[in-house]
Amino acid sequence: MGAIGHHARDVVAAFLTGRHIIIGLVIIAIAIICLVAPVVGGSAFDSFSARAEKIGKPMFLIGTGTVVVGLLSGVAIITGIGLAVVGLVVSGWLLINY
Repeated sequence: MGAIGHHARDVVAAFLTGRHIIIGLVIIAIAIICLVAPVVGGSAFDSFSARAEKIGKPMFLIGTGTVVVGLLSGVAIITGIGLAVVGLVVSGWLLINY
């Protein structure tokens, strides 16, 4: 009998397994995320950049002070936290200005 005796749904079911359907849904979800992310990211970035102008300089000074305290006390974790704060502030400044 071969393929002549099969119904159309049996042929489609043979080609579309559950794995294919899930892969298709994942691809559709990734496409939607790629389309929505710039819109959401743009509004979040505008909100971030408005507040960053006010808080950037004090945070840089706090991070620098923490680095100095960590170096003077010899505690590496305090120095690392201060360097992370300074690095985040500098990264934010570069992101806003360039």
